[in-house]
This record gives sequence, C-alpha cells and structure tokens, in this order.
Amino acid sequence: MEYLLSYIIIFLVILSVLYIFEYSIKDKNESLGLQKSFRFIKKKYDLKTDKLRTRKLSKIIVIANTFILSIPIYIVMYCNLGYFQVLGISFLIFIVLILIIYNLIGYILKKKGW
Repeated sequence: MEYLLSYIIIFLVILSVLYIFEYSIKDKNESLGLQKSFRFIKKKYDLKTDKLRTRKLSKIIVIANTFILSIPIYIVMYCNLGYFQVLGISFLIFIVLILIIYNLIGYILKKKGW
C-alpha cells in the first residue's frame, strides 16, 4: 500500500508540472504541432486534426507523458542499484514505454475514426 501511495504521489506531481507547463507557459496552439510526439502519432497513423482534436490529443499526450516519466522515476527510487545501472534501466524503460504508449494512442485514435 505504501508503494502504491508513493506512485500516485509521484504521478500527480509530474502530471501537475506537465499540465502547468503545457497549458500555462506555452501557447498551446503553436506548441503542440511542434512536439515530436504529436508529429509521430499524426504522421504514422495519418490522423486528421482540427482545433478541437488538437486540444484532446494534447491532454492525452500530457497524461501519456506523465505515465512514461513516472514509472522509471518510481523504479529508480526503490531500486538499490549503481548509477550506470540505473541510467541503463531507465533509458531502456523510457524507450519501450514511449514506443508502446504512443503507438497505442495512435492505434486507438485511428480506430475511432480520427
């Protein structure tokens, strides 16, 4: 239960930071089209986007990025490994999560008719 609570706290902290960064600091209309994750999903799955869909996709990407960042941070906090081992494991987890989650988002949006 302690581990679940700490993961939820990490997730919420990262979510709030990314949400503030995405919607308060950046201009959301221009910045989302420049994000590599948005371009990857849009080009690979040939999605049609308008202003409303761009805003929805922006929220989906913020939640996906929070999930992608929170899992390696959580694992690193509770593993007693050396510096280079932590870097290697974190890098591997980041790459796998990015590929899986962004492809899953694109696949689901394509199935919904975007």
